[in-house]
Amino acid sequence: MRTGGRCWQRLLARKFTGTATSAEESLTPQSLKMCWLISSQPLGRYCLWMTRTQYWAVKFWSAEMAQETLSAGVIVVRREVDSWRYLLLRLYTYWDFPKGIVEPGEDPLQSARREVEEETGLEELMFSWGYDYRETPPYGPGKVARYYVALTRQVKVVLPVSPELGRPEHHEFQWVSYEEACRLLSSRVVPILDWAHALITGKKPPNTP
Repeated sequence: MRTGGRCWQRLLARKFTGTATSAEESLTPQSLKMCWLISSQPLGRYCLWMTRTQYWAVKFWSAEMAQETLSAGVIVVRREVDSWRYLLLRLYTYWDFPKGIVEPGEDPLQSARREVEEETGLEELMFSWGYDYRETPPYGPGKVARYYVALTRQVKVVLPVSPELGRPEHHEFQWVSYEEACRLLSSRVVPILDWAHALITGKKPPNTP
């Protein structure tokens, strides 16, 4: 009982000396008395310990969730006779543009170019429409994907073997039309495609107000 008493005596001292936290300041005398009584019992001390543990676990998890994980990629396009073709990569059943996580201290544009080269072998990228970009809404545990738009004249794409995986990062690539890309991409990425298509062609995509 003396242990619990000393704990709450210190809390009372902080309240009267003006050094208590805002949460401690909000405690009423009745609340303090109840907490002292609870903490004086073994089961009560365990419950209070569990409450504090859960509080810090939630606080830590919330901080982790608040940290944004940024991926950067490039919508790579090339011109054919009468249309534009978009480069898509497939991982299992998921199609996306080349992209990857931005390393600490790395510029997102630099990261996007690096990911394109590592995943496709394409080195010739011309940012003919500038360095503007669009980002997806947050998904997963705080993830956000940023996409730039670049033109290439290279047609040959290779899927290099990843030293970490011992195989290519992706299973397939395709140069597809805008309509095909709309069908293959997830709903999270289609608005990014629409923006890029309008930027490249100067036309609004179908069904866009």
